[in-house]
Amino acid sequence: MDTIDDIIPEFKDFGIKRPGAAVTLLNNEDNFFDIWIDHYSKHYDARDIFVLDHNSTGEFAEKLYHGAKEGRYNVIPVHNDKWHFNIWMCTTVSLFQWFLLQSYKTVLVCDCDEIVFTDPKSKYSSLREYYENFEGYGVTTNGYHILCDPLNDLPLDINQKIIKQKQKYIHDDMLCKPILSTMSLQYNFGFHSANNMCFDIDKDLILFHLRMVDLNWNYSRDLKRNIEQWSEIDIYNKIGTHSQPCSKEERIKLLQDYFDRGELIPERFQDVF
Repeated sequence: MDTIDDIIPEFKDFGIKRPGAAVTLLNNEDNFFDIWIDHYSKHYDARDIFVLDHNSTGEFAEKLYHGAKEGRYNVIPVHNDKWHFNIWMCTTVSLFQWFLLQSYKTVLVCDCDEIVFTDPKSKYSSLREYYENFEGYGVTTNGYHILCDPLNDLPLDINQKIIKQKQKYIHDDMLCKPILSTMSLQYNFGFHSANNMCFDIDKDLILFHLRMVDLNWNYSRDLKRNIEQWSEIDIYNKIGTHSQPCSKEERIKLLQDYFDRGELIPERFQDVF
């Protein structure tokens, strides 16, 4: 079967492109989006940040679109009745990434609970310097979960450095994701890999996943994801089961297990965000 690249070529030599764009797909991310936009606004110009809004509602939607009207980023509404439908999500993001590559040299795609940055001990001063000087087809991040101690941590203070409030992290191969690319990617479920390309891991490019950074954030986020709003295909194939609603006791047990297996976060990461 022909891919989109076989049908419509990427016009890499047609004019001068902007160096980089950042993209996320979200739905009612009350806590994580503030951290996400604060971080990426330091490394991308406002016009180069794109938020695909999947049916956000209420106060979060008002805040999201108000930020776009203020010129802090671009919002593009996208629609599907199911909040969790991986085939639709991957297709939507893959096509939008291809679209942006007609105007940008690189495109960074990540969830809004994922913070990508360069290792402070690397030769790069920032994520901006990294993508502005990037050569090649793409790169895979070196990924970690930032962990909470579910029974002992204080509630997260978003006005303080996030990493300074945490003790441990844990490496996860599933977070070694093809985040940054100069070519169009056909993403697989969860954007953990791509059908058409496999990139080497660059240990200078770090991904911190914040899903487990705070017990209440983690529990409340999944609790509002009504199972009736999930795609029947995803339920049948057990895709995204870690995001399905569960009891608070089950969530504490999961987070405690990760925390017990974690290792201390190196001091050099304390001021990243």
